[in-house]
Amino acid sequence: MLRHLSQLYEIVIFSDDDYNTIMNIMPFVDPRMMIVVGAFGRESMVLSNGGYYKDLSYLNREMRNIVVLDKSADKVLKQKRNVIKLPEFKGDETDKELIELLPLLERNFTFRLRLGFSLS
Repeated sequence: MLRHLSQLYEIVIFSDDDYNTIMNIMPFVDPRMMIVVGAFGRESMVLSNGGYYKDLSYLNREMRNIVVLDKSADKVLKQKRNVIKLPEFKGDETDKELIELLPLLERNFTFRLRLGFSLS
């Protein structure tokens, strides 16, 4: 499924874990390193009011081109409209949340193409 989405979107991991933790799981997420184009950890987050927050402007992309799938919209302080909240994945192989979201992501991509939005 990630391979399919990578044909529609630029896939980036932006986690509140540190970069080393992300790199340790990358072989499981993208073993051939052909899907995920970037990874950002807590080191790339903004420290504010005692917490770490994702500032999507650091991705250097137009906000209308960014869709965030996250377990907590609270970690995206300024661009909450870009967040689709998903339950935390706990390793359950029967978890279908992301798969059920696929039609919405495909429609969003098609809609944006019809409107002539940039894809990067």
